[in-house]
Amino acid sequence: MLAAVPALFALGAAAVVVGALLALGSGVGEGAAVRVLWAARPLRPDERDDLAVVLTLLCRAGVGPPLIDLRVQPRRAVAAVGTGRHSVVLTAELVQAVADHRLTPEQASAILAHAATVVRSRQVRSDPVIAFASLPWNALRVLARVVSAGPRRLPLVVLAWRARWIVLGVAVAQAASERHVGLALATAVLGVLSYALPPRRATLERTPLPNW
Repeated sequence: MLAAVPALFALGAAAVVVGALLALGSGVGEGAAVRVLWAARPLRPDERDDLAVVLTLLCRAGVGPPLIDLRVQPRRAVAAVGTGRHSVVLTAELVQAVADHRLTPEQASAILAHAATVVRSRQVRSDPVIAFASLPWNALRVLARVVSAGPRRLPLVVLAWRARWIVLGVAVAQAASERHVGLALATAVLGVLSYALPPRRATLERTPLPNW
């Protein structure tokens, strides 16, 4: 997209994006990024009251606010995940479970302490940067999924996709015969990835998550 606009505008836009990535990588604006990327907001006063005992336990363990910024995501699952340099995203269902006494303060603090410990270990400090940089790809992926929802059910389309090795083989052979080695290798790599990535993604999606 930047290549299709005037050079001065493209340079300015690229500088803004790079600057935003560098700032986010250093922790600046992490709260805003978590709110946009994970739809996670700060704790409300009533939620903070419901988690008062939990927050006390976390502070005693050295992994509570203000060292860790707790953010609430509107999901109907009891879960919490650490991201960035000091953010823990917990679900609204976790807060409700504590308020309804379906989850004890000790159990809730164990879930949050695990996520906070991951954050303090710096293993997820680059997650907001990666998520922000991946926004264009994710947008294209969603668009492609919506556009291809109908055609990919057609028998001929399914057959053509399953037989893509024929087209890929011909393309690689033609590029190699014309001594376009780079093009031949790139086409071959794309073909291998088209076969390797879908099973890998299916395996990851079937992997069970911890049942806290």
